[in-house]
Amino acid sequence: MIRKTLVECAQSLVKGNVYAKKSQGLKSRQKGMDVNIIAYADKATERLKKKYQKLIERNVPRNKAIVA
Repeated sequence: MIRKTLVECAQSLVKGNVYAKKSQGLKSRQKGMDVNIIAYADKATERLKKKYQKLIERNVPRNKAIVA
């Protein structure tokens, strides 16, 4: 159950452009949070998306790249 949840989270993170803008919903959820926490989360998301893109460019199967 935990593995399935983590894979689904990873799938939702890698969707979209690496440099996509934040949605209004995400901005509203982050409103009032510490700036350092938001920056940390943004950096982690960017790192995961870049890692996924690099693996896809190396012709790693999509599901393997998502889980990696």
